[in-house]
Amino acid sequence: MHPVRFVVEATGGAVAAAIGPGIGPCCYEVGDDVRAVFGTTGRTLDLKAVARARLQAAGVAEVHDCGLCTACEAERFFSHRRDRGLTGRQAGLAWRS
Repeated sequence: MHPVRFVVEATGGAVAAAIGPGIGPCCYEVGDDVRAVFGTTGRTLDLKAVARARLQAAGVAEVHDCGLCTACEAERFFSHRRDRGLTGRQAGLAWRS
């Protein structure tokens, strides 16, 4: 089972989802092998667009993106790629009410 479909099913058929901070297409350069998997032709990959499309395909009607790139915002986020292997810790929290 695809991980996004599993998450949607595990949450009882979520109708809304949020995409938090993550590396953006402005900073996520990938090689030919990754482009082949995702069917893209550019030098970068938009992981948030992939997540949005897969959530929508799994039946999630509302998908919100906070619009934050972890690689661009060094003062706010750690980025393994930007910092060439140096890392810190980040966490996310989700709940249903």
